[in-house]
Amino acid sequence: MKKLITTSALMVLILSGSWAQAPSQTLHFGLKLAPILSWSDTNIEGQEDDGSSIGFIYGLMTDFRFTENYAFSTGIELSQRKGKTKHNTLDYSTKFDFQYIDLPVALKLSTNEIGYMKYFGKFGFIPGFNVKATYDIDSNEPAVPSVKDKKFSSEVNIFNVGLIIGVGAEYNISGKTSLMVELLYNNGFIDILKENNTQLKTDYIALNLGVYF
Repeated sequence: MKKLITTSALMVLILSGSWAQAPSQTLHFGLKLAPILSWSDTNIEGQEDDGSSIGFIYGLMTDFRFTENYAFSTGIELSQRKGKTKHNTLDYSTKFDFQYIDLPVALKLSTNEIGYMKYFGKFGFIPGFNVKATYDIDSNEPAVPSVKDKKFSSEVNIFNVGLIIGVGAEYNISGKTSLMVELLYNNGFIDILKENNTQLKTDYIALNLGVYF
């Protein structure tokens, strides 16, 4: 797993270097931090979604601008996605906590600068590699014991991917330095669990806050 993550990160860095060498391209690096609101979608027998939870994302973002208004947007980031389910009839609930190394790949369309502002839309995918998976069970049922931080990475698919759609704005401070804010939706469409007769997916909304240099 570590080799796979390292190889993917290396590919991003190599791609960054090759684009940076092209004289007609503009390469922008930045840092981001985002609170997210995530929830689960499951068909596990007897379980149903039980609302949303707060997680986080942080990492490096990179834009390869091949024109003034179009860019290939990528990066590498760590995301924490959570979900909650409850049993239909029994008195217990389950909270899931997943952590991923993500490598977003998206097309970014920007307006011309209006004053000091640029507005943009983004569409693409987020491939991710699971690095941690735990769950808690909060139970009032004698037959179902409560559990805290139970690891179950062996039952989770290492690879996941989601469809992303985002809108945002950049405010130029000076030169190439700008502040960024973005509202992004990630629709996970690959089953997290390995077991064939169950399904668990996570979606989230993120408020991305960042700075480009």
